[in-house]
Amino acid sequence: MIKSKSNQKDFRFCRVADLYYQMVEKQDPNPYSHQTISVLIQRKINELKSDGIQINDPNVVPRFVDFINYPSNIDYKRNIDNFFNLSYPSKIVPIEGEHPNIDNLLKHIFQDQYNLIMDYLTILWRDPLQILPIICIVSEIQHTGKTTFVNLMNMIFGQNAVTISSYEFSQKFNALYATSGVICIEESCFSDPAIKEKIKQLSTSYTIQYRNLFIGYKTIGFYGKFILTSNNELDFINLSPTDIRFWIVKPKKIETFDPSFHSKLESEIPQFVYTLTNRKIETPNDSRMWFDPSLLKNDALNNVIENSQSNCAKEIMITIGDIIGSNHEFKATLSEIYTLLDSKFSKNKIKNALTHELGYSVSEYPVAYSSLNVSNKKGRIYTFHHDDFIDSTTNNDTVPF
Repeated sequence: MIKSKSNQKDFRFCRVADLYYQMVEKQDPNPYSHQTISVLIQRKINELKSDGIQINDPNVVPRFVDFINYPSNIDYKRNIDNFFNLSYPSKIVPIEGEHPNIDNLLKHIFQDQYNLIMDYLTILWRDPLQILPIICIVSEIQHTGKTTFVNLMNMIFGQNAVTISSYEFSQKFNALYATSGVICIEESCFSDPAIKEKIKQLSTSYTIQYRNLFIGYKTIGFYGKFILTSNNELDFINLSPTDIRFWIVKPKKIETFDPSFHSKLESEIPQFVYTLTNRKIETPNDSRMWFDPSLLKNDALNNVIENSQSNCAKEIMITIGDIIGSNHEFKATLSEIYTLLDSKFSKNKIKNALTHELGYSVSEYPVAYSSLNVSNKKGRIYTFHHDDFIDSTTNNDTVPF
């Protein structure tokens, strides 16, 4: 059923522009869901007439100018200024209470970043329009909670969440996910750089070309948050230090199997949603994606970045790291770095590695500098800082469940 803003009666049919649709309820195919889902089906006008539907009565078949996508979990409206909202209302009724099993799952997966994921989910629940980082849960071993977290997202966000494959995401038609607030891509492995760029672009975009076999092409609002899971810890995607949109976590194996754990999670959803609605957000809004990129840095992210680097980039980091030692910084021109690497790589390759893989930029103008025990030099330089060569560490303690 669809609920009209102008008329609070439930209705089954509507007209959007010059096409007719019927909203039907069917069982959610997700085996962990016990709810029905709403499906919009296009109908032919002659079929509606033959079924006795009074298509000219706006109380029976309300009319909308066009489609729009504007999600809200708290103050949802199907009719927004006479546009049909393609997002869905939440069916969850919040109840005050505890949610120990959900807490244990989140603490197991995100470890010492538990407070960050609580803020992430709180922001996502209260303000689904806010841009947020791309979560990547990776582990080469099984039974770490990757799929369980995806199922939890589907439990919380219902029809505003979708789980798809890498192949489905790469297809031309995007109706599967274009209107979703949470887009989970399982067993991700993006060997095609264009797919990574597509995810990066969409993660900060407010619009998308909605492609549907029945509706055709049209521009609508896009507010999807990406959650990627993969068994490939290091090479599921290529990242550079400038890729600040990604939050990568590597959970440990769950040692104890609880066959009723999903049911326990589902029973705690109303209490968890109450917490998300009422808790205080602790992390300040410090970037376009809310979280300062430094908060998301950990060993898992560093390992993916390092594995993504070319041999040239790795040689640069090893060589400069040996030189900088305990000094605060090291400065060098492209020609000097070329010489330090024993001319193993071309200057163009070194420049590309410095800029696109390692995130360094050359000074705009020639500057005076000292380097390699020689002072009063002048040139366009790259500046390397000591902190760039210190590996970050994380606390790997987990909370078992």
